[in-house]
Amino acid sequence: MIDPLDSDRDLSCLVVPRAGQLVSTDDEWEPYPLLDANGAAVVPVAVFLRELLAAGRSVASGLGP
Repeated sequence: MIDPLDSDRDLSCLVVPRAGQLVSTDDEWEPYPLLDANGAAVVPVAVFLRELLAAGRSVASGLGP
């Protein structure tokens, strides 16, 4: 778990390469799959987002009801 009070980690210079994309679908259980740079679904993210939907979380945010 990331400790928000951990002052030893300076992330201001962190560079994350832009690869892949989030796409919109008509699938009720996978409305916004995350695709990697090759166009394949990122499975761990898909599983996480499906669990959020199954728990009644908002499709729009993935966080709230």
